[in-house]
Amino acid sequence: MVLMLLATLPIPARGATILLFPQRPRPGDAAMVMVKGAGNPVDLVVRFPNSGEPSRVYQLREEKGERVTLIGIPLKARELLLRVRSHRKIQIAGVRLTLAPRKTPFSRIRLPRRYLTPSRELQKKIAAQRRMLREVLSRDGDYWYPEGPPVIPLSKYRQTTPFGARRVINGVRVSPHSGVDMAAPTGTPVRAVFSGKVVLASHLYYTGNTLVLDHGRGFFTLYAHLKSFSVPTGAMVRKGEVIGKVGATGRATGPHLHLGAYVEGVRVDPLSLFSIPSSLWAISW
Repeated sequence: MVLMLLATLPIPARGATILLFPQRPRPGDAAMVMVKGAGNPVDLVVRFPNSGEPSRVYQLREEKGERVTLIGIPLKARELLLRVRSHRKIQIAGVRLTLAPRKTPFSRIRLPRRYLTPSRELQKKIAAQRRMLREVLSRDGDYWYPEGPPVIPLSKYRQTTPFGARRVINGVRVSPHSGVDMAAPTGTPVRAVFSGKVVLASHLYYTGNTLVLDHGRGFFTLYAHLKSFSVPTGAMVRKGEVIGKVGATGRATGPHLHLGAYVEGVRVDPLSLFSIPSSLWAISW
């Protein structure tokens, strides 16, 4: 495995090295940050200059002399600033880098009008569901469930809409696509990408039958438009376990799995999780 040295800033009696995986992340990617030689304890401060996104602070955990954490890079970010500091806020190492470009094609579809202009009663229901989903995705448990590298949730699929696609529905521009759409026949088994706890198993207006798995430390995966799900809220599932079946419930034009991923509230491209070296997922912190 090739590691890329991003920055070394020596300080009296010690120095620190920041390593980033993948080496050239894009806006919307998940990335693993590793810090070596920083002493203990230390924090990682993550900023996205000129993006309007808030800074985030991660407490780095030690694992065999190394400290790692998973971060999410917002889709509108263009730069990434990483700083390692002691708990007394003394900077130990830092690096600023320009993100690799991400292609964001247009996705144009037509749907029944009710999905763009729901009734007032439905709008209240949708708003309540969005609040519930935000609350679920804002949890930040001090545990780590993944159990190694991710697995593809479908044995065979055709990607139809990529993460970040600029969507136009019935001629109206809407928010960028928040996940990856994987087309497959109705009833195709859907497997958990990582081990985790089911924190949502419900039917939502836009995403239909939806599951959310909590993998710990603010990391979640979401599975939407399912025909059905086979695990209840509160269940613990193992990586690769069948948790539902492909369907077309909610706002969908055909059978597919909408796969989403969130890191500390940041929507990230689920496929970027597969660009992180397998050995780093095996670390438990």
